[in-house]
Amino acid sequence: PAGAALPVATARVKIGDFDATKPVSPGDKTVGFEAHLPAGALQLQSWFYDSDDREICGAFYVDVLRK
Repeated sequence: PAGAALPVATARVKIGDFDATKPVSPGDKTVGFEAHLPAGALQLQSWFYDSDDREICGAFYVDVLRK
């Protein structure tokens, strides 16, 4: 059975010095960010916030693509 959707209003990702937030609509299944990052190992963090800007959780998984 399907679970209940989380009340996500914004998504945030931080990778090294890159830190960005995007709004999330109720029907969205993904949120995409594009960043130019330096070579090397960087720490990645993610957050989902509700409409009151309260942290709900981090992302369950993240895909990182190199272009």
